[in-house]
Amino acid sequence: MMRMGELLPVEKASQRSQEKARLDRTEWLLGGVGGENGVVAGGENGVGVGGENGVGVGGENGVGVGGEKGVVAGGENGVVAGGENGVVAGGENGVVAGGENGVVAGGENGVVAGGENGVVAGGENGVGVGGENGVGVGGENGVGVGGENGVGVGGENGVGVGGENGVGVGGENGVGVGGENGVGVGGENGVGVGGENGVGVGGENGVVAGGEKGVVAGGEKGVVAGGEKGVVAGGEKGVVAGGEKGVVAGGEKGVVAGGEKGVVAGGEKGVVAGGEKGVVAGGEKGVVAGGEKGVVAGGEKGVVAGGEKGVVAGGEKGVVAGGEKGVVAGGENGVVAGGENGVVAGGENGVVAGGENGVVAGGENGVVAGGENGVVAGGENGVVAGGENGVVAGGENGVVAGGENGVVAGGENGVVAGGENGVVAGGENGVVAGGENGVVAGGENGVVAGGENGVVAGGENGVVAGGENGVVAGGENGVVAGGENGVVAGGENGVVAGGENGVVAGGENGVVAGGENGVVAGGENGVVAGGENGVVAGGENGVVAGGENGVVAGGENGVVAGGENGVVAGGENGVVAGGENGVVAGGENGVVAGGENGVVAGGENGVVAGGENGVVAGGENGVVAGGENGVVAGGENGVVAGGENGVVAGGENGVVAGGENGVVAGGENGVVAGGENGVVAGGENGVVAGGENGVVAGGENGVVAGGENGVVAGGENGVVVGG
Repeated sequence: MMRMGELLPVEKASQRSQEKARLDRTEWLLGGVGGENGVVAGGENGVGVGGENGVGVGGENGVGVGGEKGVVAGGENGVVAGGENGVVAGGENGVVAGGENGVVAGGENGVVAGGENGVVAGGENGVGVGGENGVGVGGENGVGVGGENGVGVGGENGVGVGGENGVGVGGENGVGVGGENGVGVGGENGVGVGGENGVGVGGENGVVAGGEKGVVAGGEKGVVAGGEKGVVAGGEKGVVAGGEKGVVAGGEKGVVAGGEKGVVAGGEKGVVAGGEKGVVAGGEKGVVAGGEKGVVAGGEKGVVAGGEKGVVAGGEKGVVAGGEKGVVAGGENGVVAGGENGVVAGGENGVVAGGENGVVAGGENGVVAGGENGVVAGGENGVVAGGENGVVAGGENGVVAGGENGVVAGGENGVVAGGENGVVAGGENGVVAGGENGVVAGGENGVVAGGENGVVAGGENGVVAGGENGVVAGGENGVVAGGENGVVAGGENGVVAGGENGVVAGGENGVVAGGENGVVAGGENGVVAGGENGVVAGGENGVVAGGENGVVAGGENGVVAGGENGVVAGGENGVVAGGENGVVAGGENGVVAGGENGVVAGGENGVVAGGENGVVAGGENGVVAGGENGVVAGGENGVVAGGENGVVAGGENGVVAGGENGVVAGGENGVVAGGENGVVAGGENGVVAGGENGVVAGGENGVVAGGENGVVAGGENGVVVGG
C-alpha cells in the first residue's frame, strides 16, 4: 500500500523529466556543458570541467584555470590563482601571468611578480608550489591538491577531486573526473599532483610552471623553466620571478631555489641562471636578485648564494643610500634594491627597512624615500616598491608600512604618501600601491590602511585619499583601489572600507566615494568595484556593501549606486555585476538578490531590475533569465525569484540592477556569468573577484580581466577563469 503523500510512478517520471528540462535550460544559459566553447562544464576550450584544452579538471593540455586563449591568466593555457586571500594583480598595463601557457604561483606567503611594475602576489596560503597551506600541493586550506577547504583535489568543501561539496571527482555533490593528462587530478604527465620525479606541481620531468611553454611570473617573454629534471622552487614563502624578459632557468639538472622564505628574481631583462649542475640559491631567507639587465649566474658547478640573511642585488645604475643618519636595511631576510637608476633613500633620520622577508625596491628611476623622520617599512614578507619613476614617501613623521607580507608599491610615476602625520599602511599581507602616476595619500591625520592582506591601490593617475580625519581602509584582506584617474575618497569623516577580504575599487576614471559620513564598504571578502569610468557611490549616509565574500561591480561605464541611505550588497559569496555599460541599480528600497548559491548576472546590455521596493531574487534552484535583450523586472513590490542554486541571468545584452536602497546579491557560492559575448570585467584598474568558492566566468568569448592596473583575484578558495 502506498503511503499518504507518496508520488505515483508516473509522477516520479514526470519529476525526472522536468528536472532534466530544467538542467538543460540551465546548461543553455551558462553556455552549455559540453559545447565547443561551453562555459562552466566543458567544450573544446571550455571553462570548468573538461574539453580538449578544458580548464579546471582535465583536457588534453588543460592547465588549471585558463582556456586555450583565455584572458586573465595571460597565457594560452595559463593559470591565475589566488591563495586563501590572495591577490593576483598586473602592473602598468595589467600583465597577469605573462607566458603563452604560463602559471602564476606563489609559496605559502609567496610573491610572484612580473611586468615592469606589476604585482602578482599569492595570499597567506598562496598558490603554486607549497607551504603549510600552499596552493597546488596541499595545506589545510590548500588549493589544487588538498586542505580542509582545498580546491582541486580535496578538502571539506574542496573543488576538483573531493570534499563534502567537492567539484571534480568526489564529494557529496562532486562533478567530473579528468583526462589522461588531466590537470588537478593527475595523469601520466599530469600537472598538479606530480610525476616520477615531479617537484611540487610537475610531471615525470615536469616544469613547476606547468604549461607546455609555461611561464612562472615571467615578464613579457620571461621564462622560468627547469632543466631535464630541474627544479624551480620557491621556499616556504619564496618568490621566483622574472623581469620584463627575464629568465630564471636551471641547467641540465640545475637547481634554482630560494631558501625558506627566499627570493630568486630577475630584473627587467635580468638572468638568474645555474650552470650545468650549478646552484643559484638564496640562504635560509636570502635574496638573489638581478637588476634591469643584471646577471646573477653560477658556473658549471658554481654556487651563487646569499647567506642566512644575505643579499645579492644591484641595479644597472641603482643607488641604495641612507640619509644623514638614515638607515637602509633589509629585514631578517629582506631585500633593499634599486632599479635601473633607482634611488632607495632614507630621510634625515628616516628608516627604509624591509620586514622579516620584506623587499624595499625602487623602479626603473623610482624613489623609495622616508620623510624627515618617516618610516618606509615592509612587513614580515612585505614589499615596498616604487614604479618606473614612482615615489613611495612618508610624510613629516608619516609612516608608509606594509603588513606581515604586505606590498607598498608606487606605479610608473606613482606616489604613495602619508600626510603630515598620516599613515599609509598595508595589513598582514596587504598591498598599498599607486598606479602609473597614482597617488595613495592620507589626509592631515588621515589613515590609508589595508587590512590583514588588504590592498590599497591607486590607478594610473588615481587618487586614494582620506578626508581631514577620514579613513580609507581595506578589511583583513581587503582591496581599496582607484582607477586610471579614479578617486577613492572618504568624506569629511567618511569611511571607505573593505571587509575582511573585501575590495573597494574605482574604474578607469571611476569614483568610489562615501558621503559626508557615508560608508562604502565591502563584506568579509566582498568587492565594491566601479567599471572603466563607473561610479560606486554611497548617499549622504548611504551604504554600498558586499556580503561576506560578495562582489558589487559596475560594467565598463556602469554605475553601482546606493540611494540616500541605500544598500547595494552582495550575499555571503555573492556577485553583483553590471554588463559592458550596464547598470546595477535597485529601486527606491528594492532588493535584487540571488539565492543561497544563486546567480544574478547581466548579459551584454539586458536589464534585471527591481521596482520601488521590488525583489529580484533566486529561489532554491530556480532560474530567472532575460532573453536576447530581455528585461527581467519586478513590479513596485514584485518578486522575481529563482531557487536555492538558481540562476538569475540576463540575455545577450542584459543588465542586472538593484534599486535606490536595493540589494544585488549572489548566494553563498554564487556564479556571475556574462552572455554570449558578455563581459564580467573590472575597469582599467577594476577588480573581478570570486567568493569563498565562487566562480566568475566569461561566456563564449567572455573576458574576465582586470584593466591597466587591475586586480583579478580569487576569494578564499575562489576560481577566476576565462572562456
